[in-house]
Amino acid sequence: MHICFLKANKVMLKEKLREAENNIYTSLSKSYPAFINVCRVNGSNSPEDDAMDLQNDLFLKLREHIHKPQNIKILVSNLDKTKMYFRKQKGRAEGFEEEEVSIDIVQGKLLNISFKNDSEKVVSISVDTLSKTINNKSEVNNVEYIFNEIEINLAGNKQPKNNEILLNNNSMKPDSLNINVYPMEYTIQRSAKNLAIDQYSKKNKRNKVLRDIVIKPGDYKKEMEAKYSGYKGKEDDPNALTLNEKIATQENIRQNEDDIIEKYDLRKIKKNIDHYCKNKMPPKMALAINYWRQGMSGAEIATIMGENEVNIRKLIFKGRLKLKAEYKDNWKINEN
Repeated sequence: MHICFLKANKVMLKEKLREAENNIYTSLSKSYPAFINVCRVNGSNSPEDDAMDLQNDLFLKLREHIHKPQNIKILVSNLDKTKMYFRKQKGRAEGFEEEEVSIDIVQGKLLNISFKNDSEKVVSISVDTLSKTINNKSEVNNVEYIFNEIEINLAGNKQPKNNEILLNNNSMKPDSLNINVYPMEYTIQRSAKNLAIDQYSKKNKRNKVLRDIVIKPGDYKKEMEAKYSGYKGKEDDPNALTLNEKIATQENIRQNEDDIIEKYDLRKIKKNIDHYCKNKMPPKMALAINYWRQGMSGAEIATIMGENEVNIRKLIFKGRLKLKAEYKDNWKINEN
């Protein structure tokens, strides 16, 4: 009976994660016009294409975020003293636990909850549809749970949902404890803005490295000769560079031009493929191909999409044939 319950719980968690991923995909699709505006405001030279890249980047980041468990610990010292601890982590530093009375999480986030009862009585702890009975002087660890529900106000707009954690069906003491679930759209809006600023803003020094215009290699020397036509070099200063040395110095600055052109071409091809998948493929095929391009296996894609693995492999095969026919000249690049 216990094994059957665990299997049923795992299946339910997979369904909830799949629901969360579909929610990310749907929310990102609806946010595309806003992404274009965010990219344009932050200095993108090709807002529509960059907005599509932004969508793909955010999908990967958000998918990774919801799959990575967030650890929460609830400690009952006695019926009048209950605490909640939230494990935080900044960058690559080792995480640390911090006491909180209210925790904010994104819709669909996987939680790993531990309950410890140091009191002399058996207690029941519940939140949302989750309920656990913990014997006195004992604990229950690694309870996985996902909050997918949020509030919808009278105007039809999504807003955070407050989930109070109850002890024996009553509020915790000395303070009530809450888990607030924020709609995925909130996270997408904030993340899109920050990512666009990081990638496209002119204020970001990393974006000042490459020139917007790529000059043909054969025209470069002519351009430099014209630019320095009045340059006298050693005639005015014995320590100065000759005209040819001056041009060579400038050419060294652009010695990686071929790499820049190649990266530019690869990015252009990628954007074309994104556009083709979105507009020329059936939605289910486009989604499967999108997962496949992220390096996921047929089994992983089947699990996420809730489909038979054989059918998913057929779908990917047909999608690849379409891409190969459309981009046959660059197919080796497309597969990477």
